[in-house]
Amino acid sequence: MPKQSYEDPRIQRSKDMLCKALVELMEHQTYESISVKQLVEKAQIARSTFYLYYTDKADFVEKTIDNVLTRYEESATIFDDLPYQLSILKRSEAFFNYIASNADFYRVMLGNNGVASFRNKMASVGYKYFYARYEHLALKNVPEDKLLDRKTEFSIIANYIFEGKTSVANNWLNSGLRLSSRYLAQQTSNIVYDLLVQRKIL
Repeated sequence: MPKQSYEDPRIQRSKDMLCKALVELMEHQTYESISVKQLVEKAQIARSTFYLYYTDKADFVEKTIDNVLTRYEESATIFDDLPYQLSILKRSEAFFNYIASNADFYRVMLGNNGVASFRNKMASVGYKYFYARYEHLALKNVPEDKLLDRKTEFSIIANYIFEGKTSVANNWLNSGLRLSSRYLAQQTSNIVYDLLVQRKIL
């Protein structure tokens, strides 16, 4: 994945302040009830500055979510060339470490006041990687008359893994990150690897 293009630090600072303001407001109210006026006042930036970067609140939230998830993808792709078992572990570590580094953002986005599209976009990142990495292995040497069943099975496995890790992450955030990210990575990666071996994908 290409690296993000350089952005003026002053612009990035304004965007970071808006993101922080969004998280703080979502601690107490739903995304739908938050106004641009509240965002700029909380972030202590001019309304005109907001509209230099975003067309409206929806555009701001969508671009902010995309930016957070893109940063995660970039932090995890360096492990793609490792052997499968090690790659699964290292990507799990990257997943939980990144969430810990952005804990407030993930907690409100996955919480009761969160944005529905966040979970969908998060899922899209996970599914895109999982299919690119493992689907060709799952379908290798599968007879034509069994192909549809195997694709269905693979889809269920992908969904099970993503929903499971997201649920673990959400519970972890709500517990105040009581367990270490390394411990969670080890536990979840063992489950994922064992499942892929059991289902004859690896």
